[in-house]
Amino acid sequence: MIESKNKYIIKEKEKYKKGFSEGLARCDKNWGKMFYPWIEKHDFKTVVDIGCGDGSFLVDSVEKLGFEKGFGLDIASVSLGITKNHSKITYYDSDSSSISLQDKSVDLAGSFEVLEHISYELIDETLSEISRVANEYFICSIASVYSGEEVDGDNLHIIVEDQNWWEAKLSAHFESVKRYKTGYRGAAEYGFVCKINKGEK
Repeated sequence: MIESKNKYIIKEKEKYKKGFSEGLARCDKNWGKMFYPWIEKHDFKTVVDIGCGDGSFLVDSVEKLGFEKGFGLDIASVSLGITKNHSKITYYDSDSSSISLQDKSVDLAGSFEVLEHISYELIDETLSEISRVANEYFICSIASVYSGEEVDGDNLHIIVEDQNWWEAKLSAHFESVKRYKTGYRGAAEYGFVCKINKGEK
């Protein structure tokens, strides 16, 4: 099973590297901005961005939102060298189902317009990893329609489910899940704020 998973991840990595390199997909949109008002009400010090793209959200986190340290992981942008360098940010060339951070080592985890790109087979493993590394909250926005981006005929949105499906899925991994009104319309109209179950490892 591990061998097939590794082969799948390698294939996905090459797909996204091609997508970013050839302009078939973008990684420079900061969807995390919608959560800034909520973040500013808390005293978080550390954050990890799952599927960080070019790192725009992380740069804002350490320069504008008061975070002392940021971590980002991405299946393609890090290896392509298109992330924004910053002394307070560490990037990992990694898929979301294996996060190179210790248990409960960051206050906040975020993932913005990323979870829909993960396969049905790996989504629970990914959410378990997020619950493992985050100590307080996980925030996310998730598209619920197919993407306008395709690579080699493959639509980049793999899981296309409505907000009710995602709420149930998240609720299986986190202590509480609340919808968050983003201010956007359409697929990104709602995000989620998930409280971490600190009894889990």
